[in-house]
Amino acid sequence: MKWQLLCLLMFFNFNVSGTEPILKFDLSGSNNWSPYYFDDKDRPGILGELVPEVLALADIKGQHITLPAARLVAAIEKGDIDFDLISPAWFANQEFAPKFVLSEPLVPIKEYVVQLSANNIPITKEQELHNKPIGTVRGYYYHNDDVFIRQDFSSEKELIKALASKRIDYAIIGDLPAKYWSSRLDVKVKLTLLHSDGFLHIRLRNEHALLLNRLNSAIYQLHETGKVRAVINKYLELL
Repeated sequence: MKWQLLCLLMFFNFNVSGTEPILKFDLSGSNNWSPYYFDDKDRPGILGELVPEVLALADIKGQHITLPAARLVAAIEKGDIDFDLISPAWFANQEFAPKFVLSEPLVPIKEYVVQLSANNIPITKEQELHNKPIGTVRGYYYHNDDVFIRQDFSSEKELIKALASKRIDYAIIGDLPAKYWSSRLDVKVKLTLLHSDGFLHIRLRNEHALLLNRLNSAIYQLHETGKVRAVINKYLELL
């Protein structure tokens, strides 16, 4: 009887240890990272549509949790979430911590220096950022934020509002969020200096690295079928 019980416990423990984890993730960015993410099940945004599709095709279970942008860095570092979406172009020398692995590219992403259309002093060279106060999103990565003075706000929406009220003269914002929020808030802005140009990748903690091939296969399939481009085009219509 004892031997049978021991075998049963060993079998149970094997199955538990062999069970794949449910990957926790956060797509919300600043919670106003539109059109990449909306808190709307009928219109979840570019990433809100594509990431669940990637997980489904890869046969990986996921759980979306929403955190403030300022907590995201600590959350991924501590393992409170298992992956996020980042662009290597956001990091100095496109280098990030070795405790992570990156998927294949999912969607393109660009950031620009943004200013009011009425501001006739454009920033056209990176050197012109030096020692200037620049609007940024709290918790976001910027590859050269050691050369300018960060003025942190809670989201891209708040950056556009700060430009409109002239609390700041310049901000670094993704091109799509800048266009989305300037349109919604009826603030005329212009995008001047290209600050970063790259792709969003799934950044996965190393302990889940064995799942990377499945994620990459799913991403490849979504590109090959035209799904990625179709979803991007769908949300570009909102701009």
